Amino acid sequence: MLGCGAINFATLGFLLHLWPRIERVVVCDVSGDRAARFVARGRARFARIAFAMVDDWRALAADGELVSIATTAMTPYLDDLGGGSIRTVLHLSLRDLAPTVVLAADNVVDDVDHVSGRDLVASGRSAWSAIGASSAGRSPDVLAG
Repeated sequence: MLGCGAINFATLGFLLHLWPRIERVVVCDVSGDRAARFVARGRARFARIAFAMVDDWRALAADGELVSIATTAMTPYLDDLGGGSIRTVLHLSLRDLAPTVVLAADNVVDDVDHVSGRDLVASGRSAWSAIGASSAGRSPDVLAG
């Protein structure tokens, strides 16, 4: 879980509902205090889950099949997800991933207009517009629905 706020906590609850066999959750946040609060709250609510904190987001990419990203970042800073075991990224905050990362992935969106909006991601406008165009049927790499 990259970002230890309310959105990722709710996402964690949803993921544990979908996949009750999840045994371990690793969290990372720019605020160590916020990460510690997330872990304490998680341990209280999901007692069977082993929680761990890491200081660097790269450790998440190296050590997990699924990463949920929900931050308040204003500019992209994740320019490479590394060569770890990561297979799925739930990117809930739109601004963390560099355009090159987005364009290199198979993207599934639930609201094409939202992810391709000009006012949302000025620094990644071409990447997000490419997702919107692709979702309109110009590329098989992106699905919307």
